[in-house]
Amino acid sequence: MATTWFKIALSAAQVAANHISRIQDAFEEVFIAAGSPDGVAMFGVTNDDWGDDLYFNPAAAELAELLLKANSAKRCVPPLDEGTLALLVGHPGSHRLLSS
Repeated sequence: MATTWFKIALSAAQVAANHISRIQDAFEEVFIAAGSPDGVAMFGVTNDDWGDDLYFNPAAAELAELLLKANSAKRCVPPLDEGTLALLVGHPGSHRLLSS
C-alpha cells in the first residue's frame, strides 16, 4: 500500500473555472465504486492567493492513481491539521488521518 500523500495545486483561475468540483466529483465516483472504504479521504484548503490545494491520503492516492496523474498531482508531506482543511470526500472522522 502507498505511504505517500499527494497534492493537486489549483490556481485561482482554475478554482474559478470549477476544477475543484470536477476533481471532487471524479474522486467521489471512484470512492463510491470502491465501496466507500474507511481510511480513504480527500481534503481541501483555500490559499491566501485564492487558489486551492487538494490533498489525498495514501489510500486515496492508491485508489485514484489515474485521476491524480491526469491532474498533475505531486507527492507532498502530510498536511497539518490546523483547522483549515475541509474534508471533501470521505467518512466523518477522517480528520484523524491528518498530522497534528
